[in-house]
This record gives sequence, structure tokens and C-alpha cells, in this order.
Amino acid sequence: MSTWPHKPGHTSRPARRTSPSSARPPYYSNYRIAEVFLDAGRRALRPGGTILVVAKRPDWYLESMPARFERVAATPVRDYVVISAVQPS
Repeated sequence: MSTWPHKPGHTSRPARRTSPSSARPPYYSNYRIAEVFLDAGRRALRPGGTILVVAKRPDWYLESMPARFERVAATPVRDYVVISAVQPS
């Protein structure tokens, strides 16, 4: 199954850039899958676009996202935290 609209044999790079993007990566794999989600979000977002990540344990995201995005912020919502960040221009 593909997450991006592309033809067979092409890379997983998105056909067009988008904003916003949201994700709720799984917790297992020592955050390797979360890293893939963030890297894909960075490639998919337009400059100035926003990524939203929903997490129960936000620490890793708050430490890792500033290397990829600007204006990283966390907002508690019930038992979760929504981490938002902006794609650099």
C-alpha cells in the first residue's frame, strides 16, 4: 500500500507538497518509525506548512523536531499532546 500518489517504480516522494500534515506514529521501534514519519512530513510540506503529531509521550518529538522544523510547540489535549511545527521557508 502506498501513502503517496505516485506511479509504480517511483520513489515515495510526494507528487505535490501539502499543508497541513498530521501523524500519529507508533511507539515501538525505538522511534525509528516516528523518524520516518517526520522525514516524510518534511518532504511533503510546503514551506511554511504545519505538521501536527499526536503523542502520549512527547519528549522524543520535542527533542527531535527542532532539527527538522521551526516553531515547535506542544499542546496537551486530554491524555495526549499535540506537537505542532512549521516547515522552514
